[in-house]
Amino acid sequence: MITNLLILIPQLFSRSQRKLHHPLKNSFSTRTLSILLIITTTITIFLPQTNANYVIGTPYTEREDNLVIWDTITYPTTGDVLTRLVKLIAPSSNTTNNTCVDSTMRFRLISAQNSSVTPIEFTFSDIQDINFCYHWIRLFPLSGPYFMVSYFKQLNDSSSSPPRTVYQERALVVDWSAKITAEIIFGNVTVNSINDVRSGFGAVNINPDNGFIWSNFYEGSPTLSWAHFTSPIKKDIFGQISNGTGNIPVSWTNPSVKVFPTPDEGYGFLITGASTANDTSLQWHSKVYFLTPEPNVLQISDQFIAYNYDQPATNMLPIDCTMGSDDMIFTCALEISSTNGTSYELVSFSQIQQQENPNNQSLKIDTNVLNVHKLKQFSSGGIFVAATFKNNNSITGQIYKDGVYNFTWDYDQVKYANPLVSGLFPNNSVYLLVSAGNDTNAPASNYTVVKSWNLVTINLKGISEESAPGFNNPNIKEANPGYNANILLGLGQISITFKNPVTLSTGNLSIYQVLDRDSPYNALRQTYPTKDYANLSSDNFRVTFPVLDSTFNHYHQTYRIVIDNNFARSVSFNSSLMGVSDWIVNTVRSINNSSSGSVNCIIRLTSHSTAQFKLLSSDLQNQFVTSLVKDLESIVPIPDGRLYAPGKFQYDPDTDHQNLLIAVTVKSPTNNNDDMSVSSVISSLNTLIRNKWITAVSQNENTSKLDDAFGFEIKPNCLKDHEKVLLFIAGGLFLVALLSIFTRYINPKGSSSYSLFKVVIYFFDCLMDFLFIFKHSEDISSLYIPSLICLFLPIAFNCFMSAFIQFREGITNKKYKLWYRNNIVVASFFGVTSAMNVDVLTITYSQLLDINAFKAPCSPDMGKMIFYTNCVNLLIQDLAQFVIL
Repeated sequence: MITNLLILIPQLFSRSQRKLHHPLKNSFSTRTLSILLIITTTITIFLPQTNANYVIGTPYTEREDNLVIWDTITYPTTGDVLTRLVKLIAPSSNTTNNTCVDSTMRFRLISAQNSSVTPIEFTFSDIQDINFCYHWIRLFPLSGPYFMVSYFKQLNDSSSSPPRTVYQERALVVDWSAKITAEIIFGNVTVNSINDVRSGFGAVNINPDNGFIWSNFYEGSPTLSWAHFTSPIKKDIFGQISNGTGNIPVSWTNPSVKVFPTPDEGYGFLITGASTANDTSLQWHSKVYFLTPEPNVLQISDQFIAYNYDQPATNMLPIDCTMGSDDMIFTCALEISSTNGTSYELVSFSQIQQQENPNNQSLKIDTNVLNVHKLKQFSSGGIFVAATFKNNNSITGQIYKDGVYNFTWDYDQVKYANPLVSGLFPNNSVYLLVSAGNDTNAPASNYTVVKSWNLVTINLKGISEESAPGFNNPNIKEANPGYNANILLGLGQISITFKNPVTLSTGNLSIYQVLDRDSPYNALRQTYPTKDYANLSSDNFRVTFPVLDSTFNHYHQTYRIVIDNNFARSVSFNSSLMGVSDWIVNTVRSINNSSSGSVNCIIRLTSHSTAQFKLLSSDLQNQFVTSLVKDLESIVPIPDGRLYAPGKFQYDPDTDHQNLLIAVTVKSPTNNNDDMSVSSVISSLNTLIRNKWITAVSQNENTSKLDDAFGFEIKPNCLKDHEKVLLFIAGGLFLVALLSIFTRYINPKGSSSYSLFKVVIYFFDCLMDFLFIFKHSEDISSLYIPSLICLFLPIAFNCFMSAFIQFREGITNKKYKLWYRNNIVVASFFGVTSAMNVDVLTITYSQLLDINAFKAPCSPDMGKMIFYTNCVNLLIQDLAQFVIL
């Protein structure tokens, strides 16, 4: 299988923690630097073949005298490689070292994404020359576009008697633009001699946003001190974490330390050293300590002896510690030096099930034939050894499985000299940074004539069960969609299949839209704890994560899925598992983005936010609404101006606390090929708000005030929403019209048809007024009292005038008085209903259906009074309601 080898997954250190002796420091006078970026290579392991196939790409070349690649680090999350270049110069007069380097801090950043090479250079006058001759400068990767450069400051301590020289360990935090963002003073180290100044030991947290740890043996104590620092991404609060310090007592002599991150977002320490036995010979030991993250502080939780070596030896160094795919099992490599040569031991132990003197294996490496330059462990099992043959200095790579030699791969086609740096990435790829000469059989001095530095990357497969490519997590067997896969808009779920059974835990899943490559986490789409939302298959191997339809809502965009550590736990050990820091997917266009006109919509504030809104002045209310709309645009995200707030709002009578409703218009896109359609914007906003507790809506000060029970709704369309009611009313009016025509036909001389129609209209108008008052009168609180007045004042006026007109007519017109007595029921009914409008009385003399009850003998004066009363009604009711509207 051919894979993209430029997706580099880093190791924490590119060198062991021993004193820095550089293999090139005596052999160069003139150099030409050329970094060859490898395209792809493939080699199958544990099959009967021993030769590697590899392809070397176009070189990146810098021609400058005496330029040497000195050190290399790789970044934990991105796989980017940072290389330090130096120039060899004559030693300064105050040192006895025969090789020094210049004081320019010269780096080259090799991108894992596109293989580009970016120079990073700066000088810092506070770094004394002694650092460049005793090679005390160390590189260390941090989170994001930052790295750390540690060094020592030689100081005179005049307070002691006699005065003495102290060595203070310091560090610079530098970003990729060569800007020094912070300076750190760690402390004064214990120094036996100038040739034995010990650099500190550190590790980036498995969750890089949690910062890093640094430790060393500081002056005056055999105790290993450690300090926890925040991530440099958090510029405003960068520094040592409060209560983030501690000590580990070490009673052994010549101690060495390896620090490694653990999946629970803590750290582990492997400490080696010697103790004196009864026969005064040195016995070597290694001990493991674990720091676990308690609330707001790291604490030592466990410690146990990892390995005892009772044979005569002169030194024991921890080289590498790696967490394998079997839950919380770590394997550390130890290099043991003795008078008989160098040997290597592998020690395996568990963070969950500690035991004294756990299993160990010896690596059968023939150090009489090979010079071992680097020993690293595959995250999925097995050991990689980068070495050169002592007889011709050519490179070889050896693979060990279960501590036993398995096979060798050599570079037969290209000869190299002076190998410098090598490393492994969790995807089982190897990188070698080596120097190539024209003729490996020529004397060593000829190697200085023409040189090129090559970055060779080889993909190794078959070490163990294949892991999902690109995820840098040996526990994951398969992921859907795959790394860097193309997906359709609105993808509803993603899933991970593990190699071993798991249970869900507390870690979060977060999905970001990458709007800026330099800041890949700037557009949160959704985030939630996996235990509450994810689904686990019946066999406990597959975890499915639901995805909101508003998450992948832009085509031709890149999204980054981040899953915290401890989002799942191992069933066998109940131990937390590594998460996924960099799951990339890309959206493609699935359907045409149809355009439409602008749509008016409504959002609603929560009751608490509504109460706060009422306390604001009119200007502040408008400012809040404007800011709210802009924040919604950034959350979708859509271009500025796609959302518009016309400044209309009212209170929702359907809620107990009269929540505020705000009108928002979604405008059509200016570019139909690039922007989201109006319907897509409305759908996304509705989903985001209704699920605000797992989206960016809840994390924004303004948008968090929105009511998730309401969402983002299209403004009601009365004609469409009340279609059945309107049809019923229209049908009723039609029947009234038919009845009016029929009565007109029966009595052509009467006014029954017109009067009946008027009564129906008055009844309907009054009914609508009452319904509005009791259902919507408080939508706008300032109009509540005027609305009540406009309803009940006309009713009272019409009641009075109706009674007055009928009473006056009964006194002046004896015929009307007689009709009233004979038709008391009809007269009383329409007298009461005339409270709607006094004009209802006209039906009593309309001759409806030629019935005597509707033939009241009214005088012309009664008709005039009804007419004038109607005119007054027009002023106090209809005109007033019109003004209110």
